[in-house]
Amino acid sequence: MERFERTKEMPVDLQNDVTLAFLNVICAAVFGSRYDLDDPEFKALSELNAKFSRVILNGQKLQIIPWLKYLPIGLMKEVHECTTLRDRFCIKQIKEHRETFDGENIRDLTDALIKVMKDAEDEGSDVKKLLSDKHMILTLMDLFLAGLDTTSTTLRWAILYFVTYPEVQARLQRELDDVLERDRFPSLQDRMSLPFVRAAITETLRLATITPFLTPHKTTVDTKLQGYDIPKDTTVTINAWALHHNPQAWEKPFEFNPSRFINSDGEFVYPENRCFLPFGCGPRVCLGESLAKTELFLFLARLLQQFTFKYPPDSPPPSLEPQHGVVSYPMPFKVCICKKEKIS
Repeated sequence: MERFERTKEMPVDLQNDVTLAFLNVICAAVFGSRYDLDDPEFKALSELNAKFSRVILNGQKLQIIPWLKYLPIGLMKEVHECTTLRDRFCIKQIKEHRETFDGENIRDLTDALIKVMKDAEDEGSDVKKLLSDKHMILTLMDLFLAGLDTTSTTLRWAILYFVTYPEVQARLQRELDDVLERDRFPSLQDRMSLPFVRAAITETLRLATITPFLTPHKTTVDTKLQGYDIPKDTTVTINAWALHHNPQAWEKPFEFNPSRFINSDGEFVYPENRCFLPFGCGPRVCLGESLAKTELFLFLARLLQQFTFKYPPDSPPPSLEPQHGVVSYPMPFKVCICKKEKIS
């Protein structure tokens, strides 16, 4: 909020500020601490995450041709550099947590994993064979890699839609003004009282579809789909983009319209059809779904309560076409962040 105010309504790219804000949320959940933005360790973690994202994107060819990993190619050097830096950072955090560990005061996810390992050792359980320090490192970094780009990119898509559809932004701000007392920031307890905010987040998840193809699965039995035979153990991938833009399921599917999730009584209605799967489904549904929805609600509600996002003067509207990487990012864009006055 303070960094946004310091922009003085000059055109700015939000990517860095938004990414660092969400990175601090994950740091608090995983390591129990937040960082100043100029903290060297925080900067190193941010750079490591960005480098990992690039490696993952470039490394997709290794999933198709696995034997490439045995060749002395530049990509494998980058992979080894990233994993070395990752291990060094996580081992330091685990070591510090073990030195201050208190089983009666679990501070964060790292403490929770340490407690599981200690309990397993005390009970002689086989769990200790399944949860090593290596497993801990992979689990901790999974949260950074899976939880940072996705939520920060979704928030940037939402702001891009708000400047493109200013009437939607104004309606969101009216709802916030009607529900919240002056100078009181929104909290999770307000979520049920802010149906249009929830609808706008849901519509952003649908229209942006930042993960067009969901995590691969395998068929557990021989099956048939629309006349095609699919043998057991076949790798299958859900095309979420096709589901979210299916004209048979959505009216004007390429239009940003949160009202599609508001019923005649003005209540938010979560889509229950199979054409809305931003977090996947079934036993392998995204574990971060609840956290992501919480973050997006608190971030967007508070920002819209305080600011209005606008096109820079004399600039063409930003593109709504995605650029594809680890996730589908919006094209680089700038906005003017203006202090919001109460809407009558």
